[in-house]
Amino acid sequence: LDDGHVAYLAEIDGVGVGYKWFRVGGWREANIEYEMGGTDAWAYDLFVAPGARGRGVASSLNAWWAADLRDRGVTDTLCVTSDAHEGLKAAAANYQRA
Repeated sequence: LDDGHVAYLAEIDGVGVGYKWFRVGGWREANIEYEMGGTDAWAYDLFVAPGARGRGVASSLNAWWAADLRDRGVTDTLCVTSDAHEGLKAAAANYQRA
């Protein structure tokens, strides 16, 4: 991963079943400056394989990244989502602050 990127991979029995990907701090992309403090992280993506859904993978990933980013000095995470995404709304409803 490039500098500033952090990713977390969830496995079940040694097989990758999900991931969460962040960018810590600001960056420049396609002539756009994304200004964020050094203690901010942008959440790009969360994915859990269909066969692993409903098994607590997203909850485990959320607990892991929250604790790890906090240890790295990150104080705020940001993302953009669609309110039409039913799976995301279900995961958010089950989110617990780590």
